This record gives sequence, structure tokens and C-alpha cells, in this order.
Amino acid sequence: MTMDQLLFLLILIALIWMIFKVSRWIWRIASFVIVLVVIWYFRETINSSLTQYSEWIPNPEVRANVQQFLQTFFEKLNQFGQTVTNLIQ
Repeated sequence: MTMDQLLFLLILIALIWMIFKVSRWIWRIASFVIVLVVIWYFRETINSSLTQYSEWIPNPEVRANVQQFLQTFFEKLNQFGQTVTNLIQ
């Protein structure tokens, strides 16, 4: 596990803990958006790691479905990132 992956994992655990720790719904929504932004920021590391791990799946049909899901998920995540970037600008 590289240092980037370890850092991402620690940040993600802290953010998920924060989502469940806060009590007001507005803070839960804000925390969820923060988690999405962190995932978007580390998307290349996550995508390469998950793609690498998905190749260990022995069933080719399941492996293809997992890789298709990952591809679709990261395409949607990139669209989300572009939308947020456009809103900020």
C-alpha cells in the first residue's frame, strides 16, 4: 500500500466517522459532499487500485461486471467534479 493510498484510507475513515457522529441533517449532507470531494480528488489512485484488485476475481463474468461498474462510477464522479468546478468558477 502506497503512502497516497494509506492517506486516502485514513481521510475516508475519518470523514465517514464524522458523518455518523454529527447529529444535524445539514451537517450530514455537508459531510457526505466532503466525502465525495475527497473521493474525486483521489479518484485516479482509487480507480487504479480497485481495477488492480478486481483482476483477482476468478469468475470472468463477475470481473467484467465489477470493472464495468467501476468505469461507470468514475465517469459519473468525473461529471460531478466537472459540475462542481463549473459552479465554483
